[in-house]
Amino acid sequence: MKNLITSLCIGSLLISSCADMGDTNIRPLETQEQAEAPAEVPYEEPTNEAPELEEPNETEIFSELPPQPYLPETEAIDIALGILIEGALFPPASEVEEPPVEGLTRPRRRMDIDQLDAAMERISNGICWTDGNGDCVNDDRLFVRLASSLGKPDFRNSTQEDLSPSALFQKFLGDAARFVCHQMMIRETGDPSVEAILFKHVAPTDTLESNLEGVNQNLSSLILRFHARHVPTDSPRLELWRWLFQTSSYVANDPALAWRNVCVALFSHPDFFTY
Repeated sequence: MKNLITSLCIGSLLISSCADMGDTNIRPLETQEQAEAPAEVPYEEPTNEAPELEEPNETEIFSELPPQPYLPETEAIDIALGILIEGALFPPASEVEEPPVEGLTRPRRRMDIDQLDAAMERISNGICWTDGNGDCVNDDRLFVRLASSLGKPDFRNSTQEDLSPSALFQKFLGDAARFVCHQMMIRETGDPSVEAILFKHVAPTDTLESNLEGVNQNLSSLILRFHARHVPTDSPRLELWRWLFQTSSYVANDPALAWRNVCVALFSHPDFFTY
């Protein structure tokens, strides 16, 4: 009987121990699943209010500013609105340089065809650009014949003269200058009794080496007659004209032809046909 009771007690203990062991195998899994589940966050309704920012500390801001620039120790001058006090905004009158007084100027203009024809006749002392020998009375003046091509108005198709120094104008001016200067050279070398213009201070055979003073005087005289400008014989402005005469003498081997080339250059220069 005791053995039976003992057996029953032992069996019940075994059954209870097995039940306890089963609980230990299941309960840890349930605890792990509960730990891995995320915690529920309570829902909050959105609002349009801006988040409050912390105000900066003024002491920290001003402590980081760079040092103030140096201010000169000057006394302030009270200036009323619209009033300028001498010495406040302008230097003293004694230190102000007055600009040089210049006369009234205007842009240079080109001669019209009638003025150009008359100027060449006056400078050459009676020689015009013609289809003959330069006779201004009996020959046909080419400036008159070519007036419409040079921009002179006919008051039918145009009423205002074209005074631009165009390429066509330069071409006809060069033709007229070569003709008039050649006739001047022929007249002065053929008749010594006429008034000399090209050879006023020199002979037709004088060169720069043989008569330097005469060449300089002749160049100065021609510039005064053609351009109405007085250029002294020792002026640097005479150097280019002296070079033109010298090189023309070497190339042509004839000083008379060199003076003709100087005449053509003077007629073609803007100081002649503009004013």
